Amino acid sequence: MHIELRCARLGNSSMTITHRIVDADDASRLYSDGHVVMVWMNPATGKPVPLPATIRAAAAGHVGG
Repeated sequence: MHIELRCARLGNSSMTITHRIVDADDASRLYSDGHVVMVWMNPATGKPVPLPATIRAAAAGHVGG
Protein backbone atom coordinates (compact mmCIF):
# COMPACT_ATOMS: atom_id res chain seq x y z
CA MET A 1 0.00 0.00 0.00
CA HIS A 2 0.95 3.62 -0.58
CA ILE A 3 -0.52 6.33 1.64
CA GLU A 4 -0.80 9.93 0.40
CA LEU A 5 -1.55 12.86 2.71
CA ARG A 6 -1.96 16.46 1.57
CA CYS A 7 -3.01 19.74 3.09
CA ALA A 8 -5.88 20.69 0.77
CA ARG A 9 -6.79 23.92 2.56
CA LEU A 10 -5.16 26.10 5.18
CA GLY A 11 -7.64 28.41 6.90
CA ASN A 12 -7.39 30.84 9.80
CA SER A 13 -8.23 28.29 12.50
CA SER A 14 -8.50 25.06 10.52
CA MET A 15 -6.81 22.90 7.94
CA THR A 16 -8.24 20.25 5.63
CA ILE A 17 -6.14 17.11 5.21
CA THR A 18 -6.90 14.76 2.31
CA HIS A 19 -5.80 11.15 2.25
CA ARG A 20 -5.63 8.36 -0.31
CA ILE A 21 -4.57 4.77 0.10
CA VAL A 22 -3.57 3.11 -3.17
CA ASP A 23 -1.85 -0.08 -4.24
CA ALA A 24 1.94 0.28 -4.09
CA ASP A 25 2.34 -1.40 -7.48
CA ASP A 26 -0.73 0.02 -9.22
CA ALA A 27 -1.62 3.60 -8.20
CA SER A 28 -4.87 3.36 -10.17
CA ARG A 29 -6.12 0.79 -7.64
CA LEU A 30 -7.70 2.93 -4.92
CA TYR A 31 -8.46 1.40 -1.53
CA SER A 32 -9.61 4.51 0.33
CA ASP A 33 -9.86 8.27 0.01
CA GLY A 34 -11.31 11.03 2.12
CA HIS A 35 -10.61 14.15 4.09
CA VAL A 36 -10.69 15.51 7.59
CA VAL A 37 -11.06 19.11 8.76
CA MET A 38 -8.99 19.84 11.85
CA VAL A 39 -10.02 22.93 13.83
CA TRP A 40 -7.76 24.42 16.49
CA MET A 41 -9.72 25.49 19.51
CA ASN A 42 -9.32 26.82 23.01
CA PRO A 43 -10.19 23.86 25.26
CA ALA A 44 -11.50 26.16 27.99
CA THR A 45 -13.97 28.00 25.77
CA GLY A 46 -14.54 25.57 22.90
CA LYS A 47 -14.01 28.48 20.49
CA PRO A 48 -11.75 28.31 17.42
CA VAL A 49 -8.34 29.98 17.69
CA PRO A 50 -5.81 30.81 14.95
CA LEU A 51 -3.53 28.01 13.82
CA PRO A 52 -0.22 28.02 15.71
CA ALA A 53 2.59 29.63 13.69
CA THR A 54 4.60 26.38 13.72
CA ILE A 55 1.69 24.40 12.25
CA ARG A 56 0.99 27.07 9.64
CA ALA A 57 4.67 27.21 8.62
CA ALA A 58 4.95 23.41 8.38
CA ALA A 59 1.76 23.04 6.32
CA ALA A 60 2.17 26.13 4.11
CA GLY A 61 4.59 24.43 1.72
CA HIS A 62 2.23 21.49 1.23
CA VAL A 63 -1.08 23.16 0.40
CA GLY A 64 -2.87 21.86 -2.68
CA GLY A 65 -4.45 18.68 -3.83
